[in-house]
Amino acid sequence: MKMALIILLIFGGMNFSSLLVRAEQLQGPSLMKIVENFKPSNAILIKADRPTSAKPIQFYDFNHDGQKEIIITYEIKAKEQPSPSQFGVMILKKKRMEIGESYLMTTFKE
Repeated sequence: MKMALIILLIFGGMNFSSLLVRAEQLQGPSLMKIVENFKPSNAILIKADRPTSAKPIQFYDFNHDGQKEIIITYEIKAKEQPSPSQFGVMILKKKRMEIGESYLMTTFKE
């Protein structure tokens, strides 16, 4: 339920599910390397409850510049139960630089 709320906040209450592209269709193992470099080390990738077709890693071009941002949803389990877990969403924006490529990260946490 909390994860669905986070996703709704990010997408401004609009349903972009038909515009999202499954990560595994666009990139292979290199995508997972990028995700592992940015996500918290104690986090596990999770998918949102809604839409049911959601994946832990998705793509969407938020600023319509032709470059899709990487959207990552994750959970950090509480060390002591029954404390609540933390849920987060991370958006990675690819930037081209003189010496190669880099990513800018934006995070949203519960």
